[in-house]
Amino acid sequence: MTERELTELIGKYLSGTASEEEINQINDWYENFDHSSLEFLEGNPSKLSRSTMRSLRAVWEKIANIEASKRESSEQRPPGKLRKWRKWRGRQWAVAAAIVVVLSFSWIVFLQLRKHEANQEALAAGNMARDIPPGGSKAVLTLANGQKIVLDSAGNGLVSMQGNTKIMKLDSGRLSYRVPGGRHAKVLYNTIATPKGGQYQIWLPDGSKVWLNAASSIRFPTAFSGKSREVQIKGEAYFEIAKDPKRPFRIAIITHSGVEGEVEVLGTHFNIMAYDNEPFIKTTLVNGSVKVIKGNHSQILSPGEQARLNNREDSDDRIRLVKGVNVFQEVAWKDNIFCFEGADVQAVMRQLSLWYNVQIDIQGNVPDHFTGTIPRNVSVSKVFEVLQKTGSIHYKIHDQKITVYP
Repeated sequence: MTERELTELIGKYLSGTASEEEINQINDWYENFDHSSLEFLEGNPSKLSRSTMRSLRAVWEKIANIEASKRESSEQRPPGKLRKWRKWRGRQWAVAAAIVVVLSFSWIVFLQLRKHEANQEALAAGNMARDIPPGGSKAVLTLANGQKIVLDSAGNGLVSMQGNTKIMKLDSGRLSYRVPGGRHAKVLYNTIATPKGGQYQIWLPDGSKVWLNAASSIRFPTAFSGKSREVQIKGEAYFEIAKDPKRPFRIAIITHSGVEGEVEVLGTHFNIMAYDNEPFIKTTLVNGSVKVIKGNHSQILSPGEQARLNNREDSDDRIRLVKGVNVFQEVAWKDNIFCFEGADVQAVMRQLSLWYNVQIDIQGNVPDHFTGTIPRNVSVSKVFEVLQKTGSIHYKIHDQKITVYP
């Protein structure tokens, strides 16, 4: 007999509408009722509160006292209808007690489930109300005279002139440097910097393409002249270098400690990640060939290889070569994708912090690694929905701060 069927039968029994068959079912249930169920409930405090258990225990003790009194007076029971009435009254106490047990248990479990659902709904609603949108195409251009231009709010077309170099904002949102006079143009230096939650694409004066990730910058001449093409970067950038065998392309990697290395190329595609809060400076080669230089040490990379430099002030000049890296994971950001293939939680949260411009606080023992491919053009809650499926984590959003916990 289910709990619902029992409750309906008891209701009919007390109201006097139960059929003879239903009365027999109630009688059979009561006579076979397992009194130890109360001990079972007491051993499971999560089911009932202490106060409710005390009430149920008092009801059951009262039933026991009635039954004891009935046994003591069994020889003195009046015959006939009066005896039946007293028997019915005793059973009525038992049935009433059963109702207390069944309904109290059901009601408390219902309240607990509803409270849990309400908490989850409130948490979800709160997170959705405070959901954080993704980053976008944002950058600031600093001209040679110090003037700053916010590129995401600038209109398409001519942005500025640097010497005889035209700075054009294209329909796609990227910036292009056009040098009518070739390498004889006047050389000035510009800097393009992205904030947290920003990225930008630039076409350099020689036709090379650069993608800047969030919280990154590149300093470059408005026209390349001389025997080499030289730029400086901070943060993370992906390069597609235009081929020019006579003029190698050199990139100085700048961190909080100053120049932390150099990459020299002729024509190739590669990624440099050099954030101050990352343990390593990584140069990952997609195709072609590059030389990574640190002090008196150098390392030539082949496609699919990565050079790592320790990103500490007291680190030496050694270059660690890593072969067979997941190139897609290293450069997926350029295509507006998060790619986590066994990525450790600290690295994942650093990426999310940069792209969504939030502070992320990790509390407790959250999973060590995550796997998943997620578009970067979704809100932060969508990212965490995927992370929750690959690892048992929860999160809360407080303005621009996210707390992550098991």
